[in-house]
Amino acid sequence: MGPKVSIIIPFYNCAFVDQAIQSALNQTYENIEVIVVDDGSTSHTAKIESFKDKIVYIRKENGGTATAINTGLFAATGEYIAWLSSDDYFVPEKISKQLNFMKQRNIDASFTNFDYINKDNQVLIPWCCKRFSNLEEVYNAYLTYNAINGCTILIKRRSLIKLGFSLPIFVILMIMRCGFVCLSMAMKSIIMMKHLQNFVLMKNQAPVDTKMR
Repeated sequence: MGPKVSIIIPFYNCAFVDQAIQSALNQTYENIEVIVVDDGSTSHTAKIESFKDKIVYIRKENGGTATAINTGLFAATGEYIAWLSSDDYFVPEKISKQLNFMKQRNIDASFTNFDYINKDNQVLIPWCCKRFSNLEEVYNAYLTYNAINGCTILIKRRSLIKLGFSLPIFVILMIMRCGFVCLSMAMKSIIMMKHLQNFVLMKNQAPVDTKMR
């Protein structure tokens, strides 16, 4: 069995949380733990009940996405960390393919492309992220916009710690907004995934927003 991967799902009043959890549990890669952090939700909490024997469930006072992710990082026991928004979902091969890609190249982190879908899971815009060929292109892209969707990143837990932070690690927000540039400057072993079209993260939003968050 390969290294454990912790998938952290921050949740606040999201109607799609059950789909997100199910997609994490449906991964073809077996050695995973799914951590759902309920950030003081007042609605849709019943959607989690049937999963509680299969996940690590943590409820906390509302503090925002950053605090929910940090709480999940405290609880995570995996060698690798992935973050999944409660209104997104992973395709079944997401972790398996991405981890295999990283192990073959001996790298610490990677990110992927993704599709935008509507509330009925119909693909509206495929491959939303720009296709980068090198890290310099990523640096340049970050000068004008958030070039990487944080939910596509898979990263070694130890690599987060190498940056000089102790858990709780607020660097996850850095990854979400501008962190991959900083990470790639701090670690030599980082690469982008390319041409893996089965590797998508579906965004459940209507109307569609074509900009990165």
